[in-house]
Amino acid sequence: MRVPFAFAFLALGTMSAAAGPVGLWRVADATAQVHVMPCHGALCGSVHGKQVLINMKPNGTNLWAGTIVDVRDGTQYAGKT
Repeated sequence: MRVPFAFAFLALGTMSAAAGPVGLWRVADATAQVHVMPCHGALCGSVHGKQVLINMKPNGTNLWAGTIVDVRDGTQYAGKT
């Protein structure tokens, strides 16, 4: 099933509000690291050069919403982190 892999990004780790979301984050199962960076007024993230977080925008306190991509097959999901 593809959905659990996509949801792995939902638990990128705990973060301090002061630290912000930009940086290098390990996914919940520790199999990859996501490089989160600003892009076009939102946040994007990549794993080994493949974009996995697209157009993530603030959606509440310490909550970001946008598109999450399954790197195995390119399937895109609406997601929050």
